[in-house]
Amino acid sequence: MSNVQSVDEIWSSINNAVRNDYMITAACFIEWKGLVAGHGYIVKDFFSITNADGTQVRLVKIRNPWKQIGDTSFK
Repeated sequence: MSNVQSVDEIWSSINNAVRNDYMITAACFIEWKGLVAGHGYIVKDFFSITNADGTQVRLVKIRNPWKQIGDTSFK
């Protein structure tokens, strides 16, 4: 049995979990676009939009639970 999921399977899992008010966490293992390697995040919501050219973009809204109080670098 494989432990690999397709993007559609992951998207379906996020959809199910958010709609049922489950807590979802995510982690990043490399520094990328402001995400910290080895750092955990909380998944708050997700969105799917369609560009003018018809391509679909999937976005995941995450929260940094380690953000310092008063830090205004990310809103």
